[in-house]
Amino acid sequence: MDFTDLESARQQEAERRLKLLGTCTRDDWTDRQLRDRSAETFVAAHYLADWNHKYRLYGIDGLLPSDWAALDKQMQCIVRSRFKQLGALADKELITSDDIRKLAKRRGWSYSTVERWVRRYRAGGLWALAPDADPEKERKRGYQKRPPPELGSLKESELDKALDEVAKNLPLIEPFISQLHSSNKDIEKHAKKHGVSARTIRRLLSLYKTYGPSGLVHKTRSDKGSFHNLSDRMKHLIKGIRYTKYDMTLSEVHEKACEKARLLGEPEPSMWQVREVLRTIDEQVLTVADGRLGKYRDTFRTTYRFRFDGTIIIYQIDWTEVPVLIKDLRPAGVKRKGGETRPKLTLCVEASSGVPTAAIFTYDVPNRFTIGDVIHDALLITTKKPYGGIPDEIWVDKGQQMISKHVKRITNDLHITLHPCIPHDREDRGNPQENGKVERLHQTLQTELWAKMAGYVGSNTVERNPNAQAELTIYDIVEKFWEFINNKYLQEKHGDQKTTPKEYWAEHCHTWPPDDERELDILLQEGEWKKLHKEGIKHDSRVYWSEDFGSAIPMETMVFIRSHPRYTRPDEILVFYEDQRIRAVARDSEEGRAVTGEQVAIAQRRQKAAIRREIEEGRAAVREAHSEIEKQKKQTTTKATPSASSNSKTPASTQQQAQSKPSERVKLPADLWEQLMYMKQQKEQQQPGGH
Repeated sequence: MDFTDLESARQQEAERRLKLLGTCTRDDWTDRQLRDRSAETFVAAHYLADWNHKYRLYGIDGLLPSDWAALDKQMQCIVRSRFKQLGALADKELITSDDIRKLAKRRGWSYSTVERWVRRYRAGGLWALAPDADPEKERKRGYQKRPPPELGSLKESELDKALDEVAKNLPLIEPFISQLHSSNKDIEKHAKKHGVSARTIRRLLSLYKTYGPSGLVHKTRSDKGSFHNLSDRMKHLIKGIRYTKYDMTLSEVHEKACEKARLLGEPEPSMWQVREVLRTIDEQVLTVADGRLGKYRDTFRTTYRFRFDGTIIIYQIDWTEVPVLIKDLRPAGVKRKGGETRPKLTLCVEASSGVPTAAIFTYDVPNRFTIGDVIHDALLITTKKPYGGIPDEIWVDKGQQMISKHVKRITNDLHITLHPCIPHDREDRGNPQENGKVERLHQTLQTELWAKMAGYVGSNTVERNPNAQAELTIYDIVEKFWEFINNKYLQEKHGDQKTTPKEYWAEHCHTWPPDDERELDILLQEGEWKKLHKEGIKHDSRVYWSEDFGSAIPMETMVFIRSHPRYTRPDEILVFYEDQRIRAVARDSEEGRAVTGEQVAIAQRRQKAAIRREIEEGRAAVREAHSEIEKQKKQTTTKATPSASSNSKTPASTQQQAQSKPSERVKLPADLWEQLMYMKQQKEQQQPGGH
């Protein structure tokens, strides 16, 4: 029994507790088995349940006692003496009542005394044998009587009720407050007069003399507002069980909660406890858990009207189908059979001013490259379009083309925050819409521009004009759109705005154009990581080649490429490696087929020269290292060489042996010997007349 090594003692205690748990560590144990194990080991069931719970969570470390501290010498002597008196019965795994009686008879103690000390040790270990360290007393200290709350600490609603109780109880003890000793006869007579028992008056009088007027207030239970013998973990578990199924009944929740409690070593909750826990669940939480999202959106979801003042420049991008039939001018294999189609408009609007900074009309549904082109046009500032520049944020919906990797890479490279907006339900008119500025412009175009054009079919398919025919082309649509924007929309005040969009932009919106438009074009190309092989870079079913491959970039290296495809595969790509940018062309393109054998030979020679430079640099580093090592060896040898007098004392036989075998004194590795010979040849060649 070593009290000096506290960690070792704690480890032994954990192993002892695990031994006492026995088969209770299995998953299929029941409360009945736990009680049986408690009777066999003389360890209270609540201790076994607590140990089992901690063991399942943390393993053997969960059984380590956390309240043990170093004991002084006096305490150590007391603990040793008490442990010795318990004898072999202390660490015996299974104990019977006969064992307790035998020890009581041997020690001359009573049965209850032996049982109390055995249970004390079994529950708390060696440290529980120290004075004032009884684990049961420590456990029961939480149930001691609490003083009543001070009247000044009560809430206003509770204070009125407390004052009423004081006014009601004060007359019962008022005659006895000033008396040091009150006779039982007077108290019983006064109690009979007020219709209460004498015991009640004595209790109230004692509370008043101890706590003052606050002692006359009825004391509420310490566990009011909480659940007796129900942990926070079980509360969350009961709620979680209810969240797993729509409209689950109380009995189902109670059954599942009891099953989980048994497996976790927790006390099983009662039906009343489960009912009260479920009553604490907020209605909006249940609404979402049951999947009633419509009711949640209508009743509980918070709303907010976004207002933009130009301090943060936000571009909102969205696309829609223009409700105007146009002539499809594409080739026969691509255009619609009837020769008519509805164009798609991808629009970018600045949120605070409502100014459209970019618009692109396409025949097909916009893809990630269309969104990239819109961002490109929105960032440029020209004489014809003085609105644009780099924004702080770009807001889009959660369409695949809007939040694609290509768009994310563009915004990331330009240090722009990409903000996917909350999906908008068109039937839910009472909820906010984050991308509302661009949607509002689409509605304005619907009523003030598209509805007045030839070929207008409307957005409602039921009320669509069946006689509408295409008269305009996509070029006509683009021209009329910008004519409407520049001559009317930007010149008028909209809604509650006090200025026109053009005036608001000039006064509040301050942006900067990109530093280099060519760099912007490169960023808008699609980026991807590829591996450089000996035949080139494989991308989009084509192989791309450059004369700089091999010499500037090592083979089998991952490189970053950017391409700018549209409807066909790109003929060239840009390859980025470290600080280098290399242009590569497709081998099956017109430029790739024009590559000659001489160009390939030049590329091969450059590659080999780069490899030789790399090798020579490595060999030079090795030679330099060997030279430095030899210099250090010579310095060490010089310091270690004995003086002439000491050399004279060297036995002659030893000197003769050293002179007779000079080759054994110097043993160099083969590669180092070759390096030294190479350095010698280089030195001879550098001397005048050297070859």
